[in-house]
Amino acid sequence: MPSVRREGSRVVLAPAETPEIETPEPEETTNLCACISLFAALLGLIPITIVFALIALSESKRRPYERGAGIAVSALLISVAQITVMLIVVWKLELPPFGGWIDQYRI
Repeated sequence: MPSVRREGSRVVLAPAETPEIETPEPEETTNLCACISLFAALLGLIPITIVFALIALSESKRRPYERGAGIAVSALLISVAQITVMLIVVWKLELPPFGGWIDQYRI
């Protein structure tokens, strides 16, 4: 609360003298979006993984007290590996995108 003092006929409001309040550093936490992206990657939910990993990477730049960039990158790498394996399996089994039973019915 500001202090009030009189200087002759004037009333002067002086700022309240408060001791310097130190704001504590925020605790280092793990980014929630990074955790969600890793969980989604382990479940094979590739679109959800990509969205949450990109959000986590952008938040890690703005929030230095949160860790999780490595988790987000690992979730993206897991998704890339899943996509690669899925394409190889589809190609080797000659499923529709790369041939297969649709070729039998072509004229």
